[in-house]
Amino acid sequence: MQEDRVTVFITGGTGFIGRALVEELGRQSGFETLVLTRREPGESKFGERQRYFKGDVREIEDLRRIALPEGVDYLVHIAGAAHQFGEQDENYFRAANAEGTENICRWAAEKGIGNLILISSVSVYGDHGGATIDEDFPCRAAGVYAESKLAAEKMAEVVCRQNNIRLAILRLATVIGEGDPGNLGRLIAAVDRGRFVWIGKGLNRKTLIDRHDVARAIVQIIRKGIGADFGVYNVAGASLTMKEIVSEIYLSLGRRPLPFAIPVTPVMIGLGAVRRLGGGKLADGLRKNIEKWISDDIFAGTKILRDYGFEPQTPISESIGRQVLYYKKGKKNE
Repeated sequence: MQEDRVTVFITGGTGFIGRALVEELGRQSGFETLVLTRREPGESKFGERQRYFKGDVREIEDLRRIALPEGVDYLVHIAGAAHQFGEQDENYFRAANAEGTENICRWAAEKGIGNLILISSVSVYGDHGGATIDEDFPCRAAGVYAESKLAAEKMAEVVCRQNNIRLAILRLATVIGEGDPGNLGRLIAAVDRGRFVWIGKGLNRKTLIDRHDVARAIVQIIRKGIGADFGVYNVAGASLTMKEIVSEIYLSLGRRPLPFAIPVTPVMIGLGAVRRLGGGKLADGLRKNIEKWISDDIFAGTKILRDYGFEPQTPISESIGRQVLYYKKGKKNE
């Protein structure tokens, strides 16, 4: 390895965000990238500067079997369980997120890796109403996913402090882009299939960020260095109203937006009636989804701008347009 090259080990490097980071490091000079994946490693696009290892963060012995070269400068921990739709298994999330993070941190200490970047989520803040949330807000994680991510943060802080590992925790706003498996991808499919129904006025705001901007934020931190032994940063792009987001989807699909919306109050009254008739589980699930749909989720990224000079470069309209194009190509190949 060249003396001026920074070696970065990435968990989850074949996932939605991980692929963007691997590509970003590959495009830039001065990096050697080591990628952990549970899948069979494919061929590298970037030659000898990029190597793959097979393993599962939930099994620390998997990590210990890796023939890791000396001199790894940064470990970026992305691997873990993301949101699931429908029933959520608490044990699965705890193992993948909290226990997997503990394994990674302890393994990093064994290997003498001095810098760790943990990818977390703004879901750890929970519900703070319509406030613009920065890193000073208390965490009120609710639900098995958010609770497991907050547990992972706490575990990482304890282990890294014990072993003098510099730690940066990045709490990501909703990440979008090509191949997005989350809510925006589901919304695009619903609009395209004529299954979308407007509920509410759509004036509440949601903060989004493109996955390539997340990758740029990570690279910015690596290039500048983790300044203190521990830091937490929101990584957030623009905040758009739901009406703006949905309108952009319709525009990108070449469709006309719905001319009407259903008011929230009669919908909630109807769900109350469903609950009284014995459909409590269905009514509660729909109510939770609607409350999330009409809520404000606004996050500030001013701290990472101050400390690292990071600002998102991708307009959200452009990111949504690219995601819709990716969706269309996928439909053609079905």
